[in-house]
Amino acid sequence: MEIKKLAKNSFNLPILTGITCLWGIILYFSVQKGSEQLLMTSTTFWHVLGSIAVGFMILFVNTRLFILDEEEKVKEVILTTQKGKAKVFLLRMIATVIYTTWTIVLFLLVQIVMFLIFNRVETDLAITFITDCLESFLYVWIGSVLFSIFTACICTIFKSHMATVILCGILFGLTYLLRGSLLQHYSFEWFLEKGFFSYLIRAKDILLESQLIILTIWYGVLIVCILMLTIKLQLRRHEI
Repeated sequence: MEIKKLAKNSFNLPILTGITCLWGIILYFSVQKGSEQLLMTSTTFWHVLGSIAVGFMILFVNTRLFILDEEEKVKEVILTTQKGKAKVFLLRMIATVIYTTWTIVLFLLVQIVMFLIFNRVETDLAITFITDCLESFLYVWIGSVLFSIFTACICTIFKSHMATVILCGILFGLTYLLRGSLLQHYSFEWFLEKGFFSYLIRAKDILLESQLIILTIWYGVLIVCILMLTIKLQLRRHEI
């Protein structure tokens, strides 16, 4: 039921159509410069366009699921059930993780299929590209799932979809503006650049990071803290 609500969101089709058309135009101009340029451009799908699309999907489709009670005026009814809102919150968390995974797979297919359409000759090049795409998929999936959980908690805390979009959108966008290579390690700006989930969604190979352990601990602490805060606030509100 929760997944159906996500699938019926009016933003789904426009985002998917817009990304496919825009990516097709980008590849069309890149293929004019040769197959190597096509390969180079295709591998950058998640660096900007793909990761932004995922961010939009999570913020405007997935996250809205956690504010539907207030919009549909059914919050009081849910709270009178035996398990209150706890079961609903858990089901919606599972639904957003499943739908996020489906979204990533869909965008991955767009990346691969569009490349195959423009690369009509070199089979070896296509095999290399598909292999690279599958390798980077893990980072994108982890970052996307963590981001969807984070935004769900923020929306539950503030009970405002607009506030969630603004706050998480700013944190998400800072990754594109700041450059970790120019910042001092472990500084506040460094964590803003590498410490948010869009860094992973941009298909960054975190295994090559010299600060891998620090980043792994940071991501874990960030998710655990936001989940604990969400649960604590819901207990105070008598919602679980």
